[in-house]
Formats: sequence, structure tokens, C-alpha cells
Amino acid sequence: MKNFLNIVVLAGVLALLYYGCNAYKTKKAELEAQERVNMGLPPKDATNAPVKLPGMNPAYEANLEKTLEAAKGSVAALGNWLKQYRVYVTDPRLADIELDYVLMVGRTDPGEAKRVFADVRRRTPPSSPVYERVKRLSKTYE
Repeated sequence: MKNFLNIVVLAGVLALLYYGCNAYKTKKAELEAQERVNMGLPPKDATNAPVKLPGMNPAYEANLEKTLEAAKGSVAALGNWLKQYRVYVTDPRLADIELDYVLMVGRTDPGEAKRVFADVRRRTPPSSPVYERVKRLSKTYE
């Protein structure tokens, strides 16, 4: 009888841990999704594939995409990428990349983030595909 009670208690503890971990993971995913929305980024899910905006020079697009993906790993790398390759990219793609940079650099250098954001906002018309993102971020970076 003692062994049976031990097994029942152990099963109860394991079930409690299992459901507790699932609840924690769900809550964490909800908070991360809300944080992405607050930062002006689209929600991250399987049905929301990233949209490729026009503005990348077709002759260099494959190489530029590869280097851009590598540069998105750090603030300094993305800043250097923008300095080096911005002549090959036009709006709205350039504005989208610069807004990514604003979000990254805003944590360490708010002045630089505001400067870049002001430049993006100045040249983004209401008809641009990135205008909604600019509007969402304007509360933070103006």
C-alpha cells in the first residue's frame, strides 16, 4: 500500500510539473509576441512570412541579401552594412533596413536611433509600405 501511495504522489508531482511547464511556455510566448508588437515588428508565426520590399539593386540582390542577413547579428555589423551598401538599396527596402537598425541601436545609443529614425520618417510618404511601421515607432523615437 505504501508503494502505491508513493507512485500516486510521484505521478501527481510529474503531472503538475508538466502542466506548469506548458503554462509557462505559453505565457512566455504571449509576452514575446506582445513585445514584438510594441517594438513595431510583425508577430512571429509560420503564416507570417517576411515580405521582400522592392528597392534592392537586382544585379547585386543575391549578394546583398546574404551580407544583410549576416549583418543583422549585431548593431555594429548592421551599421557598417548600411554605410557600405546603402548606395545599392533604395526605399522602401532601405527604410525597412534602417528601421531594423533603429530598433537595434536604440537600446545602446538612443541619439543615433532618433537621428536615423528622423531621416527615415522625413523621406517616407504615407503611400509607402513601411509607413505603418514608421507610425508605430514614432511614439518611441520622436
